[in-house]
Amino acid sequence: MLSEQQLQLIQQAHLDFSQLSQSKLESLRQNSHPIDTLSDAELIDFLKIANVLYRGGESIISDDEYDFIYLAELQKRSPRHPFLNTVEPELAFAGKTVDLPVTMLSTDKAYHLEDVVRWVARIAKAAEELAIDFASLEFKVTPKLDGYAAYDDGIHLYTRGDGRKGTDITRVFERGLKVAEQGERGLGAGEIVVYRHYFAQHLAYCLRGVVAGKP
Repeated sequence: MLSEQQLQLIQQAHLDFSQLSQSKLESLRQNSHPIDTLSDAELIDFLKIANVLYRGGESIISDDEYDFIYLAELQKRSPRHPFLNTVEPELAFAGKTVDLPVTMLSTDKAYHLEDVVRWVARIAKAAEELAIDFASLEFKVTPKLDGYAAYDDGIHLYTRGDGRKGTDITRVFERGLKVAEQGERGLGAGEIVVYRHYFAQHLAYCLRGVVAGKP
């Protein structure tokens, strides 16, 4: 069953078990409950709870299970469901909230080749409308970094926040933050990441405490 820490995280996020019972959640965690028997409301609640616990360092399923089983099931059932396009608010930095220079939306996920083909088709259509030769476009594929989304305009560094308003955290450059590979400032959207060993030693416990509302 869920630990006290996990229950606190769920309560802190204002979630409950009105749609999905704790016993059914436990069955899903143990892969002993057929996902196709879940109602849409139960599936959404499971996704929300799994996401909150992941962000609080108390995961109940793996990233692959979340993406390729549960989120994929919702995408199959309701491709236009608002949950799939929701920008998840990030833990807040202390500081004044400001308008971001650009809107920072969450990225789409592709689980099949057909998803990529449709995405390329949208790019081709947009290029045609802008009178751009599609053959001249270059697509760059890079590994995905799972860090803290931010935007650097060359003068200020902002957290993503809710996608439209974030926090100015430019001061972190004075505290040791560096651009990867000795790059220059002003590269736009990116991720703030730390070494895994540093996170485990200095941040993991503190992060859990912040999410759970503890000192």
